[in-house]
Amino acid sequence: MQTATRINITLSPHILAQMNAILPFGQRSSFIEKAVGEKLKKIHHKKKMTYAEALNMFTTKLKVKSRPGWENIENIVTWVNEGRTAANRDYSYIPYAKTKDK
Repeated sequence: MQTATRINITLSPHILAQMNAILPFGQRSSFIEKAVGEKLKKIHHKKKMTYAEALNMFTTKLKVKSRPGWENIENIVTWVNEGRTAANRDYSYIPYAKTKDK
């Protein structure tokens, strides 16, 4: 089983000289791998997420049971409607929203 793949890259003489001056000879590949990985992670986070991707990322980081009032869908709807009422706005066009008494 192969754990690494050899590639050929081209660096400017200035960058290569800096790498050679700072890094020990045996650590250049791991340094480049780490730098590329960090750059790819930044690019991936800048990519516009779909609603489903954002929701999935949110739900993996926040455990619903750890939030009081979010134990089930009815409690969540109540929590959202209480927030809407406190904001004193009309959200009757949204499903599950309580209509405002006029």
